[in-house]
Amino acid sequence: MPKVSVIIPSYNHEKYIAEAINSVLNQTFQDFELIIVDDGSNDNSVEVIKSFTDSRIDLFCFKENQGASVVVNKCIDRARGKYIAILNSDDIFVLDKLEKQVQFLDKYSEIGAVFSYVELIDETGKQFKDESHDYYKTFNQKNRTRFEWLNYFFNHGNCLCHPSVLIRKECYNTIGYYDERLAQLPDFDFWVRLCMKYNIYIMPEQLIKFRIRDDEKNISANTPQNKIRSSWELPKILKNFLDINSDDILKIFPGLREDIDYIDDDITPFLIAKLALEKKDPSYKSFGLNTLYKMLGNKVIYNKLNEKYEFTYADFLKLTVKYDLFSITHNLSELDLNIKKELLKDVIKDKKIFIWGSGDGGIKTLNYLQGLGIDINGLIDISPNKQGKKINDIYIYEPSILEEDKFKRDSYVIIGSSYVQEIESNLRCLGYRWIDDYITPIIKF
Repeated sequence: MPKVSVIIPSYNHEKYIAEAINSVLNQTFQDFELIIVDDGSNDNSVEVIKSFTDSRIDLFCFKENQGASVVVNKCIDRARGKYIAILNSDDIFVLDKLEKQVQFLDKYSEIGAVFSYVELIDETGKQFKDESHDYYKTFNQKNRTRFEWLNYFFNHGNCLCHPSVLIRKECYNTIGYYDERLAQLPDFDFWVRLCMKYNIYIMPEQLIKFRIRDDEKNISANTPQNKIRSSWELPKILKNFLDINSDDILKIFPGLREDIDYIDDDITPFLIAKLALEKKDPSYKSFGLNTLYKMLGNKVIYNKLNEKYEFTYADFLKLTVKYDLFSITHNLSELDLNIKKELLKDVIKDKKIFIWGSGDGGIKTLNYLQGLGIDINGLIDISPNKQGKKINDIYIYEPSILEEDKFKRDSYVIIGSSYVQEIESNLRCLGYRWIDDYITPIIKF
């Protein structure tokens, strides 16, 4: 019986799979089996795998593509080891990865899984040096208790590198496998469930080489398609937080202490929903509203919320009109300018107002708003030639000003340019939401 089962889900990585396999076979720790499940590759991946003759390799091939979670779960089903290591078929283990992580789990029985720091590499295997990339600092995290990790996951999302993990197989037996209905965030869903039961640890050394593909080819790349899918999957993952009991919720969210007068297991989902509704991300708001909707269907819980928190059906109904989850107003092909102006009156109170654009549209918008007596804090423009200058005594800033803490929380952006889609894309990347944080042109130009 091998001590470690290394699993490789394989799909169309003929260029990299041999290097991945060799990085396992050449480990300083040799008591392992190598389970490879190919997900219906239509390149030469399977032929490359079959060229290896090591008896520890167990290959299973799906005839048709099943999806990453199905493949990983198939690997786990075939695994016989006490510990399981996961390697993507385009990534590379450092030579002593297994040795160091096995020693760690052997020594610390209270830890369910151990991760590591990550070295990023490019298509050719050279060090990846683009510090602006999302992954550059994501995976090198400090260690936290499982309660602190749950807080981090709720507020910031995933930051654990899947192929860096060595995990006890008992963890899968206890909390289940990967959700095969998820394509973008199945590992994140699993980490949340894992930390509900187990502590984890990140070894502060680079034990995995994680490949960044050109043209956003990584399955987890920050593409529009992946963002769409993630926005659908996230509310399903957030449901895991509803399993938090009243004994643990303040350990996970200590900031709630000031607002809690009463708590029990019936009330904790209400508190989680309130936290979700404070987020700008509509996926959180959708989760929050759906959680409250379900809770209010239980008369016992409703009466308790009414008595302890003075929360009523009327309060809930106000929330359902407050949040435009489906961007109804945004999707109207020609939203009446007068409607926009009325919307603007309600949202700009006590806000620092910026106009994005310093061309004709920006100037017309500036003149219009100043004519209404509205104070403008600045203009935004991507052109270095315009930045630092003034129009109507209003300074022109570069877009990064909106990332500064002193502006991000209470700023409001009015688009004063014909490049609406490009500007909206930039604003969304900064976490700004339509109507709540910015609005498209309010005058014709």
